[in-house]
Amino acid sequence: MKRTFSWRRAFTLIELLVVIAIIAILAAILFPVFAQARDKARATACLSNGRQIGTAISMYVQDNDETFYWQKDWDEEANVGGGPWGNSYYTYVRWPVVHLPYLKNYGVFQCPSDKDRNRGYQATSPTSQGNGAVAGVPFPCSFGINLMLSTYTNGPVPLAAVQRPAEKIFVAEALVPFACCENWNVEYHRAANWNGGENGWSFGQMRSNVGAAKALGITDQQMGAVTRHQYGNEIVFCDGHFKWTRWNNVADAKAPATSAEQQKWWDMVDPNRP
Repeated sequence: MKRTFSWRRAFTLIELLVVIAIIAILAAILFPVFAQARDKARATACLSNGRQIGTAISMYVQDNDETFYWQKDWDEEANVGGGPWGNSYYTYVRWPVVHLPYLKNYGVFQCPSDKDRNRGYQATSPTSQGNGAVAGVPFPCSFGINLMLSTYTNGPVPLAAVQRPAEKIFVAEALVPFACCENWNVEYHRAANWNGGENGWSFGQMRSNVGAAKALGITDQQMGAVTRHQYGNEIVFCDGHFKWTRWNNVADAKAPATSAEQQKWWDMVDPNRP
């Protein structure tokens, strides 16, 4: 009886290396796409949160004689009262708690893309005024308030007094909850996701570079390391609407005072500007 043998051709080493190289190339192409898709999903969730915050701000304004939230000084400490955090809480970062009754869920104050998952969070506060750090919020907060509208005025700002409310910042994603911006400060907003080491910048270097990023020629790659959503961050405007804004569509706050760039920044933050 005659026996027959069948031979199976095996892959050569070169063929295996070619397959591995193709897989590596595909991975290099697809992984950034997947990362962008994940960030897009997080940005969409943040956009939903921002819409809710914008609605809460509008409701607060309507319930308070059509005036925006205001406090005398940016570090004016007060007791915001009881809640899930306990019977009292002393802090000067009061705006999130003031608007919380219109939201019923403090989770909306946290951006899913925020590198610091406990930004601004301080579980407990001093039991009386003047007894310790009062810059905390009783829940994580990825947003800050525009001090030009909430503090640096003679009193509460009426909605009717705000020129072009659809272009004025009230709240925005920020590095610290007590402020996103003021007349000379844009870096707390632009670098909302700076977490201590991006680009090798110290805190002082970050403020200098980001505050005048366009004038200094800071790159998209560098700004991408400190922004939350693909070279930009979210802003809640005074009319309640909310949108993502690219970093270089926000003006350099540290531009010369007489420059068009500085005027553009003041147009976004100063409620008295026409």
